[in-house]
Amino acid sequence: MKSFKNFGADLEAQSVALEESSLSRIYDHTKNRNIGIITANRDSNPPDVNLGLNRKLESHIRDAGYGYIHLDGDYVENHGTPEARRVGGERAYLVIGKEGNDDGALKGFLRKHGEAFDQDSVLHKAAGEKDAKLIGTTRFEDHSPKPGDWNPPKYHQEVSVGEYHPNRAAE
Repeated sequence: MKSFKNFGADLEAQSVALEESSLSRIYDHTKNRNIGIITANRDSNPPDVNLGLNRKLESHIRDAGYGYIHLDGDYVENHGTPEARRVGGERAYLVIGKEGNDDGALKGFLRKHGEAFDQDSVLHKAAGEKDAKLIGTTRFEDHSPKPGDWNPPKYHQEVSVGEYHPNRAAE
């Protein structure tokens, strides 16, 4: 399994337009808070369906009392299966949780909604912890890791992707 640093190196090939103020804002919002990244996109859905699902997810995020920052990213859906493919330009959300210990509330929210919106995994970083973790939110029949390849975590498995650096792009 690749480390977060290696995973980030894969992302460097992508063009990322971040303003200094954007990085500063993200850093301020996340340094002492629980945070997560989630989307409702599935590449198999038409764009209008994904738009509707993401609006519904936005509503769930707000209704739960969280804030969010829009992100545009990409991900390998169905990794490790014959249907695997890189999906680009999908809308994702950096969910801003509460400061300090929230007794797993944001992690539970992310897990529940990752499952509900058919996501392979979600990302979570608890306040006070350095490492971010991917949490598997779908059941795959075959999770046999391939040498040098990155595979999504198994259902409800938490896998550290390394230290979270909100003030650095593609790290």
